[in-house]
Amino acid sequence: MNIDRPVLKFTILEGTFGTVELKETERYTDLLPLRFRSIQSWIEGRQALKHREHIAELMRVCGCSRLDGFVKITHALSLNNTFWTKPEESSLKWDEVALTADRSDPEAETAVPVKRQ
Repeated sequence: MNIDRPVLKFTILEGTFGTVELKETERYTDLLPLRFRSIQSWIEGRQALKHREHIAELMRVCGCSRLDGFVKITHALSLNNTFWTKPEESSLKWDEVALTADRSDPEAETAVPVKRQ
């Protein structure tokens, strides 16, 4: 999704030895995130730095250590842009999940909320 516009459809598959594979099945636009190569690498890049011990443990406890859990729990949200994921049957909207202060303003896609004095 890009805000509330579908960008592509993908499936989550159980790979060999418990690995998770994400496969693109349909693309609706060519307007994809910067440096997008595949849905697999894009979502992997949105995960927190897993090599940090405390982050790795937090992700494990929250069910985000595998890509399928990460997608289910976080919707692959980021403070850096308006791309995210949701199940096809979900009625969730951008305004319900966005991490930015002005949730409906596409120009605010790189904005971080600032506490005003």
